[in-house]
Amino acid sequence: MIVVGHLKAKHDHKVTKQEKAKLDELCSRYKIYVKPEGVPTPKAGGPPVQGISPPISGLTCSAAADCNYSVCDMQTMLRHGREKHGRGLTTNVSCRLSTVQALFRGVSHVYFEVDDTLTSTSDIDVCAYLKRAFLPKSSVDEVTLSSPIMINPRF
Repeated sequence: MIVVGHLKAKHDHKVTKQEKAKLDELCSRYKIYVKPEGVPTPKAGGPPVQGISPPISGLTCSAAADCNYSVCDMQTMLRHGREKHGRGLTTNVSCRLSTVQALFRGVSHVYFEVDDTLTSTSDIDVCAYLKRAFLPKSSVDEVTLSSPIMINPRF
């Protein structure tokens, strides 16, 4: 669970079984992702996401029109090319330089391509973009909370 790992790593707090049960119930009730693998990545080419790691130079796969796989190192791109596209030699890997952001840090990090020329001063409709990128099958009403979530200060 993402929250349990965060509490241990950042706050040196070991979550008890009772606290974990409460967190599980909270995540279920408010449709909060429990594992990093379940979190949808933002649509490739969108603006950088505030509040996570800053954009860095990276690589984005160009072997197939529907592949948006992004990384920050050639070794990982070579492995992707070999496993997903049957390519893997430096001479036949299909990728391009891009700007990427990591959705998570550590083992479960996922990179996605961003356009760092898009900023808060762009004419992009941020609300519409976020709805398209993060909530493709949901409505905004489903994620609107009827009351604020209270955080236990012991966490």
